[in-house]
Amino acid sequence: MPVAIRPMTRSDIEQVTLIERACQPHPWDAGIFRRELDNPDARLVVAETAGCVAAFLVSWQVLDEVEIHNVCVAPAFRRQGLARALLTDLFTATEGARHFLEVRVGNLPAVRLYESLGFVRQAVRRRYYHDGEDALVMVREAGAAGIRP
Repeated sequence: MPVAIRPMTRSDIEQVTLIERACQPHPWDAGIFRRELDNPDARLVVAETAGCVAAFLVSWQVLDEVEIHNVCVAPAFRRQGLARALLTDLFTATEGARHFLEVRVGNLPAVRLYESLGFVRQAVRRRYYHDGEDALVMVREAGAAGIRP
Protein backbone atom coordinates (compact mmCIF):
# COMPACT_ATOMS: atom_id res chain seq x y z
CA MET A 1 0.00 0.00 0.00
CA PRO A 2 1.47 3.39 -0.93
CA VAL A 3 2.56 5.68 1.88
CA ALA A 4 2.67 9.48 1.79
CA ILE A 5 4.81 11.36 4.29
CA ARG A 6 3.61 14.91 4.78
CA PRO A 7 3.57 17.67 7.39
CA MET A 8 1.11 17.15 10.22
CA THR A 9 -1.81 19.59 10.27
CA ARG A 10 -4.32 20.52 12.93
CA SER A 11 -6.89 18.34 11.17
CA ASP A 12 -4.65 15.31 11.88
CA ILE A 13 -4.59 15.84 15.65
CA GLU A 14 -7.62 13.65 16.39
CA GLN A 15 -6.14 10.66 14.52
CA VAL A 16 -2.67 11.31 15.94
CA THR A 17 -3.93 11.40 19.54
CA LEU A 18 -5.78 8.11 18.99
CA ILE A 19 -2.54 6.52 17.77
CA GLU A 20 -0.65 8.06 20.68
CA ARG A 21 -3.14 6.65 23.22
CA ALA A 22 -2.91 3.19 21.65
CA CYS A 23 0.89 3.19 21.85
CA GLN A 24 2.06 5.12 24.90
CA PRO A 25 1.48 4.45 28.59
CA HIS A 26 1.58 8.23 29.25
CA PRO A 27 0.29 9.72 25.99
CA TRP A 28 0.51 13.28 24.84
CA ASP A 29 -2.86 15.02 24.63
CA ALA A 30 -4.21 17.10 21.76
CA GLY A 31 -3.01 20.32 23.41
CA ILE A 32 0.60 19.15 23.31
CA PHE A 33 0.34 18.41 19.59
CA ARG A 34 -1.25 21.83 18.96
CA ARG A 35 1.60 23.54 20.85
CA GLU A 36 4.17 21.53 18.92
CA LEU A 37 2.58 22.60 15.63
CA ASP A 38 3.08 26.22 16.74
CA ASN A 39 6.72 25.65 17.73
CA PRO A 40 9.06 26.98 15.01
CA ASP A 41 11.79 24.51 16.05
CA ALA A 42 9.48 21.50 15.76
CA ARG A 43 8.96 19.26 12.76
CA LEU A 44 5.83 17.12 12.83
CA VAL A 45 5.10 14.69 10.01
CA VAL A 46 2.62 11.90 9.43
CA ALA A 47 2.70 8.76 7.32
CA GLU A 48 -0.63 8.42 5.59
CA THR A 49 -1.85 5.26 3.90
CA ALA A 50 -5.28 4.31 2.58
CA GLY A 51 -6.49 7.82 3.43
CA CYS A 52 -5.71 7.63 7.13
CA VAL A 53 -2.85 8.65 9.37
CA ALA A 54 -0.98 5.47 10.30
CA ALA A 55 2.12 6.90 12.02
CA PHE A 56 3.76 10.15 13.03
CA LEU A 57 7.09 11.64 14.09
CA VAL A 58 7.80 14.74 16.19
CA SER A 59 11.29 16.24 16.34
CA TRP A 60 12.98 19.51 17.20
CA GLN A 61 15.95 20.97 15.39
CA VAL A 62 18.20 23.56 17.02
CA LEU A 63 21.17 24.46 14.87
CA ASP A 64 22.84 21.17 13.88
CA GLU A 65 21.13 18.93 16.44
CA VAL A 66 17.82 17.14 16.04
CA GLU A 67 16.05 15.61 19.02
CA ILE A 68 13.46 12.99 18.12
CA HIS A 69 10.69 13.36 20.69
CA ASN A 70 8.05 10.93 19.49
CA VAL A 71 7.78 8.21 16.85
CA CYS A 72 4.54 6.27 16.91
CA VAL A 73 2.93 3.73 14.57
CA ALA A 74 -0.68 2.61 14.93
CA PRO A 75 -0.77 -1.04 16.05
CA ALA A 76 -2.60 -2.14 12.87
CA PHE A 77 0.20 -0.69 10.72
CA ARG A 78 3.28 -1.97 12.55
CA ARG A 79 5.99 -4.02 10.83
CA GLN A 80 5.30 -2.28 7.51
CA GLY A 81 8.32 0.05 7.51
CA LEU A 82 6.48 3.22 8.50
CA ALA A 83 8.81 4.21 11.35
CA ARG A 84 11.81 3.55 9.09
CA ALA A 85 10.22 5.69 6.35
CA LEU A 86 9.52 8.56 8.77
CA LEU A 87 13.06 8.47 10.15
CA THR A 88 14.65 8.24 6.70
CA ASP A 89 12.57 11.24 5.63
CA LEU A 90 13.79 13.12 8.72
CA PHE A 91 17.44 12.30 7.94
CA THR A 92 17.00 13.60 4.39
CA ALA A 93 15.31 16.81 5.59
CA THR A 94 17.97 17.43 8.26
CA GLU A 95 21.06 16.20 6.42
CA GLY A 96 24.28 17.10 8.21
CA ALA A 97 22.63 17.19 11.64
CA ARG A 98 23.31 15.00 14.66
CA HIS A 99 20.19 13.10 15.79
CA PHE A 100 19.41 11.83 19.25
CA LEU A 101 16.52 10.21 21.12
CA GLU A 102 15.55 8.29 24.23
CA VAL A 103 13.89 4.89 23.99
CA ARG A 104 12.68 2.48 26.66
CA VAL A 105 15.37 -0.14 27.27
CA GLY A 106 12.68 -2.80 26.96
CA ASN A 107 11.50 -1.64 23.53
CA LEU A 108 13.83 -3.98 21.65
CA PRO A 109 12.12 -3.68 18.23
CA ALA A 110 12.64 0.10 18.35
CA VAL A 111 16.24 -0.24 19.58
CA ARG A 112 17.01 -2.64 16.71
CA LEU A 113 15.39 -0.27 14.21
CA TYR A 114 17.39 2.69 15.48
CA GLU A 115 20.63 0.70 15.39
CA SER A 116 19.88 -0.37 11.80
CA LEU A 117 19.59 3.33 10.93
CA GLY A 118 23.00 4.22 12.33
CA PHE A 119 22.14 5.13 15.93
CA VAL A 120 24.53 4.00 18.65
CA ARG A 121 23.87 3.58 22.36
CA GLN A 122 25.34 6.51 24.26
CA ALA A 123 24.00 6.34 27.82
CA VAL A 124 21.29 5.01 30.11
CA ARG A 125 19.01 7.33 32.07
CA ARG A 126 17.99 5.38 35.14
CA ARG A 127 14.29 5.34 36.06
CA TYR A 128 13.58 7.92 33.34
CA TYR A 129 9.97 6.95 32.65
CA HIS A 130 6.97 7.36 34.98
CA ASP A 131 6.86 3.62 35.63
CA GLY A 132 10.55 3.52 36.59
CA GLU A 133 11.85 1.96 33.37
CA ASP A 134 15.27 3.13 32.19
CA ALA A 135 15.76 5.10 28.98
CA LEU A 136 18.48 4.32 26.50
CA VAL A 137 19.99 7.47 24.96
CA MET A 138 20.89 6.85 21.33
CA VAL A 139 22.78 9.12 18.94
CA ARG A 140 23.18 9.16 15.18
CA GLU A 141 26.13 11.30 14.22
CA ALA A 142 26.00 13.56 11.16
CA GLY A 143 26.94 11.54 8.11
CA ALA A 144 26.35 8.19 9.84
CA ALA A 145 27.24 5.30 7.58
CA GLY A 146 24.71 3.22 5.67
CA ILE A 147 21.25 2.23 6.58
CA ARG A 148 20.67 -1.51 7.00
CA PRO A 149 17.33 -3.15 6.21
